[in-house]
Amino acid sequence: MTIHDGYTHPINRHLANTRTVPHEGILAIAARAWHVLTEGYRRRRQARINRAAAHNLLRLDGRMLNDIGLTRDDVEQVLGLPIEINAARELDRLRLANRRRSLNRQ
Repeated sequence: MTIHDGYTHPINRHLANTRTVPHEGILAIAARAWHVLTEGYRRRRQARINRAAAHNLLRLDGRMLNDIGLTRDDVEQVLGLPIEINAARELDRLRLANRRRSLNRQ
């Protein structure tokens, strides 16, 4: 039998303020941590692949790089950037900038 007279026993007040993490919450936290770790690994791996592709561009001669829309300086500049910066996107950005410059000259 429960009597609701507005009084809450101190033990019940303490239990009401205690936050317990349900089992599903722990699994959700573990799943999120795993996702963050694997996503970070995936990004670093892709960055290394992009960086290797940029290194391969240095094997091309100037005429071939020009056909792509890049210069050797563009490739070397991108290779000097931190690994966190996506080399493929930077090269594409430089390629488009070179194209705009060449169209403005005409």
